[in-house]
Amino acid sequence: MQLKVIHAFKKLEEINRDLIELSKLSERISEERDYSNFLKESFQTEIQKLKTNREEIFHIKVDQPQFSKIVPSSSPKEEGQKLYQENETSFRDEQTGTQNETNSKKETKKKPERPVYKY
Repeated sequence: MQLKVIHAFKKLEEINRDLIELSKLSERISEERDYSNFLKESFQTEIQKLKTNREEIFHIKVDQPQFSKIVPSSSPKEEGQKLYQENETSFRDEQTGTQNETNSKKETKKKPERPVYKY
């Protein structure tokens, strides 16, 4: 069975969270109730199951994947400059597009020229 390491870590987090919650719940059970012993025993069995599951996850053997060598096409400096230029051109294109929209709105909002009467 193949399993990604991240999934194992998420399962461990879930188990640890459940262990903490069950411990808190078992501490909060009052001793005066008839069902308190039964609940505490069931919580303890669940805690033991979770601990064994956690130990099983710890003992899973992890294989290292074979990575192929990735040859960069250019230096990081050139890549950064190319990315910067792409961002600048897209930003300029957006700015000119919004300026054209605002200019067209201003043009449509112009009132027809009328003589101004002063009283």
